[in-house]
Amino acid sequence: MMLYWYGAAALILILQFVLSRLTYAWPGAIMPTLYVLGFVLMLSTQQTEGSMWSILIAGIGGTAFLLGMWDHGRKAVHQKQQREETKIKARNLS
Repeated sequence: MMLYWYGAAALILILQFVLSRLTYAWPGAIMPTLYVLGFVLMLSTQQTEGSMWSILIAGIGGTAFLLGMWDHGRKAVHQKQQREETKIKARNLS
C-alpha cells in the first residue's frame, strides 16, 4: 500500500516538473491548486489522521514545494527564451 502512495507522489512531482516548463504559465498552477483543494476537502470532511499541526505542516510544505517547482520551471523557460533571442540576434548581426 505504501508503494502505491510513493508512486502517486512521484507521478505528481513528474507531472508538476513537466507542466511548469511549458510555454504558458497556467498549466504549472494546476497541481498546487489541486493539492490545496485536496487538503481543504480532507480537512472539511475530517478524513485526516494525526495532529492538526502535522497536517497543516504537510499542507503548507507540500504547497510551498510545488510552487517552488513551478517558479523554478518558469525561470528555466525564461532563460531558454533569452538564449534563443541571443542566438537570433547573433545570426542577424553576421
